[in-house]
Amino acid sequence: MSAVAEKKAAHIKSIGPKLAPGLPHRKLAALCQSLIQKTDPEDDHIFQFVSAYNGEGTAQIAFETAHLMSSETQANILFIDASMAVPDSLQPVMEHVLTSLSDYTGKSNTQATCVYNIQGTTLSVCRLYPVQNGTAHIISAEALKPVLEDLKSTFEIIILYAEGVLVSENTASIASLANSTMLVVQAERTRAPVIRQLKEKLEEHGANIIGAIFSGRQFHIPGWIYKLFFKN
Repeated sequence: MSAVAEKKAAHIKSIGPKLAPGLPHRKLAALCQSLIQKTDPEDDHIFQFVSAYNGEGTAQIAFETAHLMSSETQANILFIDASMAVPDSLQPVMEHVLTSLSDYTGKSNTQATCVYNIQGTTLSVCRLYPVQNGTAHIISAEALKPVLEDLKSTFEIIILYAEGVLVSENTASIASLANSTMLVVQAERTRAPVIRQLKEKLEEHGANIIGAIFSGRQFHIPGWIYKLFFKN
């Protein structure tokens, strides 16, 4: 981390709670490695995880990826919640984040006001939208660009996550700001036509889709039968 980054990081507020990992370490480690390998070393490391619907596991996958990258690399990592409403899985952390980037767009104290470090880690979190009385203050991709430029001076890796992209035009538009986008698809829920629609919508906004993650997969055949299939 540069001296400038260290100085700025010192002004970021801290919060105590952490989420206990719930996803397999081996699979998360492989995902982290794949993300880094698929990104040009000359590019910014800004990754986005998106899904067509709410509740497809996107929040947990994105946050645990950020948490593992933090613990394994000791790099300064920022997790940005870019959904309109915080899912239950992130409430223990995000309920302590009282301000959002959209409140402070264009102001010089964005990091000190909106970014919260999780104590004992190199992982910080922030919210893109505040939700008040059921409505959110919308921030455009153009307005977010200078904010990300400022955040990149402190954070080597930025991870955004957004759910329900098909029902939010603005959520889709910020996909252009990420170098790499991963689709999260829930098994036995998200149909192929919906996945195609999600992919097309994101690509219309300039997203660089590098792959998909299959969440909630159920193995209806017992494991010992699979072993018989592949024994030889």
